[in-house]
Amino acid sequence: MLRSVVIAAGFLAGGTIAVSAEEIDFNRDVRPLLSDLCFQCHGPDRAARKGDLRLDRSEDAVRLLDSGRQPIVPGRPQASEVIRRLESSDPDEMMPPPKTGKRPTSEEIRTLRRWIAAGARYDTHWSFKP
Repeated sequence: MLRSVVIAAGFLAGGTIAVSAEEIDFNRDVRPLLSDLCFQCHGPDRAARKGDLRLDRSEDAVRLLDSGRQPIVPGRPQASEVIRRLESSDPDEMMPPPKTGKRPTSEEIRTLRRWIAAGARYDTHWSFKP
């Protein structure tokens, strides 16, 4: 009986480790978050874009802004302005802005932190892949 419990516990622990260590996939895990939380104001629509910031393209998301801040610092979530704004409780700083009624969950922020820590690699949308 004890042996069965130990084997079952080992199996369950192994499954948990595999899930928590799963690699972040940009198209599956990150693009939907950025699309829901950011792209309305920081996406491809030039007319709707705020702050001259695009988060839908890597080259724009990692560039240094006029403010001296960098939206996404690959490998350094703690230095990334996106994370600071998503975690902010200051209505003048928080993103998305309070008027949108959207707030990222702690799990969504954790996903973005993990993605940035892993290098913040963007990937082509699946519909553009051969």
